[in-house]
Amino acid sequence: MTMKTMTDTQIEGITRLVKAGYLHGDETTILVDIPGFSMAHAWLKTDYPLMRHSRDSNCMYCVIAASLKLGTEELGSRDCFFVPVDVPYTYVPGGDGV
Repeated sequence: MTMKTMTDTQIEGITRLVKAGYLHGDETTILVDIPGFSMAHAWLKTDYPLMRHSRDSNCMYCVIAASLKLGTEELGSRDCFFVPVDVPYTYVPGGDGV
């Protein structure tokens, strides 16, 4: 695998993420991983700096506890949202994380 040299903008962005706590404050456990289906349990701390990103598969997210802000919407316990393949997104964990 060959990695391209990072640009100054990319280095600056990664540095800001690390300073904001990107390396700490999240826990993810893969619960199921079989061909065509996977399920994960994730927890993110309050104000976790989740980068805008996309996935190579459709994703369904369900809030088990606490809350998150997705765009202008506040989602809480038992709320779910769907993100189609290759659609960039981000969300902000609430005051108690998510």
